Amino acid sequence: MKSKGILFLSNGHGEDAVNCQILKALRASGADVDVSAMPIVGDGAAYSRSTVPIIGPTSQMPSGGVFYMNPLFFLKDIGAGLIALTWQQLQAVWTHSRHCDLVVATGDIVDRAIAHASNRPYIIFLSAHSSYYEGRVDLGLILWQLLCSEKCLAVFTRDALTAADLNRQGLKKAQFVGNPVMDNLNSTGKDLQLMPGVRTIALLPGSRLLEATHDLVLLLQLINNLLLILLSRCSFGPL
Repeated sequence: MKSKGILFLSNGHGEDAVNCQILKALRASGADVDVSAMPIVGDGAAYSRSTVPIIGPTSQMPSGGVFYMNPLFFLKDIGAGLIALTWQQLQAVWTHSRHCDLVVATGDIVDRAIAHASNRPYIIFLSAHSSYYEGRVDLGLILWQLLCSEKCLAVFTRDALTAADLNRQGLKKAQFVGNPVMDNLNSTGKDLQLMPGVRTIALLPGSRLLEATHDLVLLLQLINNLLLILLSRCSFGPL
């Protein structure tokens, strides 16, 4: 029996890591699959470390894939050949996907649109949306149509709240079965010198440096405000 061909698309190094966790689980299950990948952003180092063949050209753009933070980054990416690179990647997906049974896309609307353009059945991991910070997820008209397409077999979310939110909005194929990112948390064995019996809060600002720096400042401000609130509610007796 012929192996099932699965093409993984991703749009960022974090998304590469998510797909690699899915690939790891597939391999561990003993499934007879022939896997390949097309990282739209970056060089796809995570795939290379996982010995997954990359089907098309890759390049590290000046913005690192986050040009939405500054319009000038987008212009730098254009100057570095972003349009030609994306076209070549799209052609590679069109050619390679003819021999695939399924496409798995993790990232934003770009790789989901490419998955749809492959004209193959596809599955979406909705990594860029969460009802925890959006309240009610607004996918927009284009993305909603991509997810509602008959070619989209399933939509997996990063948390149960988002799946329930999308179900209420009418996207019944949305479901939560776990977050692959959490499977990538491996202990280094480093002694953090935590105090036994004392609750500890870990701050996880993210993996992209510019965003992570900004988010870390916000998290520290939040912790400071929480401490002020707690102190204001406590009454201290004489020392």
